[in-house]
Amino acid sequence: VVPARRGAAVPGAGGVAPSGRALRPISVVPATARSIAASQAFGRRVAVPHRDDEVGRLARTFNAMLDSLEAAYTRQQRFVGDASHELRTPLAAMRTHVALLASGNGDCAELRHRVEREVERLCSLVDDLLILSRADAGGEPFVAGEVQLGEVLMEVVGGLRIREARRLSV
Repeated sequence: VVPARRGAAVPGAGGVAPSGRALRPISVVPATARSIAASQAFGRRVAVPHRDDEVGRLARTFNAMLDSLEAAYTRQQRFVGDASHELRTPLAAMRTHVALLASGNGDCAELRHRVEREVERLCSLVDDLLILSRADAGGEPFVAGEVQLGEVLMEVVGGLRIREARRLSV
């Protein structure tokens, strides 16, 4: 009975080294994933072995997932920057209107009306951000609507007039 066990142990021990070498590329995937997650270096990729087996397909699939995550992260960063800019514009206009009110330069009723419009614009922007967030989360579908170009242009012209008045008063 003892010789049979030795015989069984020998092939098992002989198979450990080759299987360890074969599985080593797989162990690189979770190590790389942990490193990427810790550093947020979404541009890094797993080295793809030059073979078309399960390990090669795993590495290529993992890299494709990283490509997708990197693109999503880039879109998110761009969106946050764009949203910040869109929110800063009405806030800057409101700051200008309030400064004009405080200095006594300008029509109080008109400036108050403009501040109210900017507050409404901020509320609309925040509502739009919530709609986008819900649509992105799979909630409400996004429905595009018409834009009244004339109104948008009038707002732009009004903002430019206020900036010019502020520039001239300084």
